[in-house]
Amino acid sequence: MKLSLISMKRLNVGRVLAGPFATMILGDLGAEVIKVERPGAGDDTRAWGPPFVATESAYFLSVNRNKKSISVDLKHPRGANVIQELAAVCDVLVENYVPGKLQQMGLGHEQLSRVNPRLIYCSISGTDFPVNAPHTWRLVYRSESAEPGTPYSPLQNPADPRTAHSRTRLIPVQPTPEPG
Repeated sequence: MKLSLISMKRLNVGRVLAGPFATMILGDLGAEVIKVERPGAGDDTRAWGPPFVATESAYFLSVNRNKKSISVDLKHPRGANVIQELAAVCDVLVENYVPGKLQQMGLGHEQLSRVNPRLIYCSISGTDFPVNAPHTWRLVYRSESAEPGTPYSPLQNPADPRTAHSRTRLIPVQPTPEPG
């Protein structure tokens, strides 16, 4: 079987589900995928289980197959430089941080487009609010089965953008305290 994306290079700065799942599909189709993980613990899902395969989370292994993994401290200037260097030679960057977080680190679409004008920057917000809404910082992952009548239920009024929910979303969200 000929892999259609064999010459494409993807940079996965995503974590947990949305970013890793999207780039898993690209890796399955032949793209070279470089997964960026935080130093020390790596992706949160490395510890999710059971089940485990030896000491590795089966979930982590399943969504991060066909990838090369590197450890980069995005909060450190040297780490940001590493991402900029990788973005300069990649075709696509996939990220699923809280909206605006990578921009604060100098790794947003505008900043990386200066390094590589051809870079396709895929940002998966993981929010049910518009990206520029005041509540976007409060949102994280949640299971698809939101209770009927809650703000994240598929049964809410789709005309209200604060509660509209798509049944096809992989990652609905719930409010949490503002991250540090």
